[in-house]
Amino acid sequence: MCVVFAFSCTKNEENDVADNETLNNVSHSIEVKHVSFDDPNVGIIVSKGDENTKIAPGAPTTIVEELMYANGYMVAGSMNEAISTFRLNSNEKKLSNAEISAFLQGLIDSFSEIKLSDEYFANLETRLKEYVDDIQKQKTELAKKYFEELEKQDGIIKTESGLLYKKIEEGSGAKIEYDDAKVNVDYSMNVFDNFAENKKTPVDSNNGISFNVNALIPGVIEGMKLMREGDKFEFYIPPQLGYGEYGAPPMIAPNSYLIFEIKVNKIEIVSESGKDKPAVNEEGNSSENAPDESNINNSEAEAAAEANK
Repeated sequence: MCVVFAFSCTKNEENDVADNETLNNVSHSIEVKHVSFDDPNVGIIVSKGDENTKIAPGAPTTIVEELMYANGYMVAGSMNEAISTFRLNSNEKKLSNAEISAFLQGLIDSFSEIKLSDEYFANLETRLKEYVDDIQKQKTELAKKYFEELEKQDGIIKTESGLLYKKIEEGSGAKIEYDDAKVNVDYSMNVFDNFAENKKTPVDSNNGISFNVNALIPGVIEGMKLMREGDKFEFYIPPQLGYGEYGAPPMIAPNSYLIFEIKVNKIEIVSESGKDKPAVNEEGNSSENAPDESNINNSEAEAAAEANK
C-alpha cells in the first residue's frame, strides 16, 4: 500500500532562500489516498500553481530507489517515536497528515537546493524549546493535581517528605534498616502519564535483581526503609524525590512524577559497611544486647583486689 499526498508551497523565487515569513505563510492542501504499489501511475504529486509534478514513483524500480525508500521508511519510524516529545498526550506518536506534508516539503526543498538561513534555524530552535517547555509544564500540572487527589484516597500514606505509598502485600521478614543494605527485589518503574492506561507509562522493570538501597533515588531509598522481606508496596514519587528538574532523558523528562511498584524478596546484606550492623555472637545475641565487657573486666579486677587484701 502507498499513501499519496498533494500539497502546495510558496517560496522566495528571487534568491531561492526561504525566510521565516515565507515559511510561516506556507499553505498545505493535502489529499491522502491508500493505493496499490502495482499502479504505475501512483506517486507523490507536488502542485505548483496549475502544474502538477510527479516526483516519486509508486514503488522503487532500481536498487538506489529501493535504498532511498528504505531510508525514508526508517526516518519516518524514528520520527513517529520522537514526536511524542511534542505532544501533551505522549501516546499520540503518529504524525498528522499536515506534519507528513511538511516533512515531505522539506525533502523537496532540500533536493531543490532551496537554502534556509541560519537565523531561521536559530529562531526555530528557540521557539521549539519554548513549545516543549510549555508541554512539559502542562504535564507537570496534571501530575501534581493527580497526586494531590491521590493522597485523599483510603490506603494511601504520606510521609513528611511528600512521598506517597500504599501497601499491596505485607510480609513478615526482616526489616530494611540501613541505606547500604543489599536487597533482592522485583520492581517496575513508571512515569505518570495522565493519558495512559492506569495513569502510567512503563520505563523499566526487573525481577529478582539485587542492588544497594543507597544507589537509588531519594524517594525509593526512603520508601524501601519502610519495608521488610515479603512486602510489596507502590510508591508515588514527586520530582523532588526523583530525578528533579533535569530528569533522566530520554525516558524521564524534567520534573516527572514517578510510580514504582517494589516487592522485597530478600535482604542479602544488612549493611555493606558493617559499621551499623549489629554483630551476632555465638549464642545468637546481637552486640546491642550483649553485656558491657568493660564493666565485666572492672568487676573482675575489683574482686581480685578484694581477695588480695
